[in-house]
Amino acid sequence: MKLTAVITDTIRESLAKKLFLGFTALSLLTILIFIFALKIDVVEGALGLATIFGQSAGDTPFDLEKFIFTAESAIASLLFAGGIFISLFATASLFPSMQEKGTIDLLLSKPISRTGIIVAKFLGNLAIVTFNVFFLIFGIWLVLSAKTGIWNIGFLVSGLTIIISYAVLLTILAFVGILAQSTGLSIMITFLVAYAISPLLLLLQQPRILRFFTHQSSRVLIRVLYYIFPKTTELGNITRLVVEGKEVTSWMPLWSSLLFGGAVFGATIYLFYRKDY
Repeated sequence: MKLTAVITDTIRESLAKKLFLGFTALSLLTILIFIFALKIDVVEGALGLATIFGQSAGDTPFDLEKFIFTAESAIASLLFAGGIFISLFATASLFPSMQEKGTIDLLLSKPISRTGIIVAKFLGNLAIVTFNVFFLIFGIWLVLSAKTGIWNIGFLVSGLTIIISYAVLLTILAFVGILAQSTGLSIMITFLVAYAISPLLLLLQQPRILRFFTHQSSRVLIRVLYYIFPKTTELGNITRLVVEGKEVTSWMPLWSSLLFGGAVFGATIYLFYRKDY
């Protein structure tokens, strides 16, 4: 009950930030567009005609399933990049703000451990982002499936990889927020890891680039850093493959990113436990 109370308080605090409500409103608008502005005519299992706002998107029959899988893959990829970006930006101030004088005093006065406070803040944050992501994905999936008869479960499953990726990056946001008590620095470092370091380490793994590092120690260091850091780019590719119903050849990016997130989250709890307020 103590943990639930802090989680509820975190959700209320997140809802107070209008960006989350704006994301929900944008999701609803997107679903309504798919309902009222998108018209799909199915002819003997193939796409006969698709119109958006009355404009034809093609009138030559072709594979309907391929069309839906491709469309849902594009939506999932967009949500992976844009949804995570918006969610991180919206939650960046959560951990720094909770350490402000008065707020932290109130939290520490509650009959809940410091570990419980961090866990509750994290789960509350994750809950509201999960709701927004699945609200949009489920809504679009339901509309497209009902209009075409193609019920692609992979599109729903993609929501899990998006949430897992967000949760891993949220641990970085939490750690920097507790360490530096700076919203700006939290955003900067988290985005640096997700959108600069992760793609760069993946690029450096290419044999044609790795051979430019003449010293073996440099190559080993690059590989070690690659396996340590979360793999945002690869997680995005896994999301796309899941939606398209293709085989995922390696789940290493997923479990290694989870290990990274678990280690950073543990360090965040330890840091918060040791801080003197």
